[in-house]
Amino acid sequence: MNFSLQSILDFIRGQIEQSEQAGALISYLSAHPLTMMIIILAAGVLTCFFGYKFFRLITALCGAAVGAFIGFLISNLLSKKIENMDARISLGIIIVLGLIGLFSAFKLVKSGIFAACAYLTYRFIAPLCAGIISGFVQEKTGFYVSVMVVSVVLGVIAGLLSLILTKLTLTVCTAVGGGYIVAEYASLIALSSEITQTINNTVVYIIAAVLALLGLLVQFKINAKSK
Repeated sequence: MNFSLQSILDFIRGQIEQSEQAGALISYLSAHPLTMMIIILAAGVLTCFFGYKFFRLITALCGAAVGAFIGFLISNLLSKKIENMDARISLGIIIVLGLIGLFSAFKLVKSGIFAACAYLTYRFIAPLCAGIISGFVQEKTGFYVSVMVVSVVLGVIAGLLSLILTKLTLTVCTAVGGGYIVAEYASLIALSSEITQTINNTVVYIIAAVLALLGLLVQFKINAKSK
């Protein structure tokens, strides 16, 4: 059987859509994209100013969420095979796998630090690379490949550095990444709410840089107090 990423995503999407609760949530978020933007914006603020302090908690919650989601998929499949399956069985599967995911996240915290720093660096560096590389590479395919390669390499380097200088690197990455998320989604909210008709990307980058600096100052102060 040939498994591709798209087929896996389609399978997961199908399982979610067949669940009434998950389907209702997806329908609500689809009808209210502004709500989702505000949630992401709030997450960006927490990441920017309290990223290092709450990293272990966030890692644990993400692990629990992944485990619970896998439990949801399994219980959804079992409910189709077992007629009138007790809802407590489904809940038990979700809770058990959620707890496994939570404790696994604690055990794999270094991998989580590497992944988070690599992703946040990639996410922030990619648009900057695009602006720089566009002055040297004119061909479209070569441009996208160059941006991707440079961004991924820098992301991996940041991830490796995070394992050597965990506290410093994680503080910088969360401040920078969180600042960029806040600036980006604040601009999207402004456009969605028709507060403004256009957004200058340069302004977004400037706001992201200012927020990153503020995030660094706040996090360094918090980290100094916690010593």
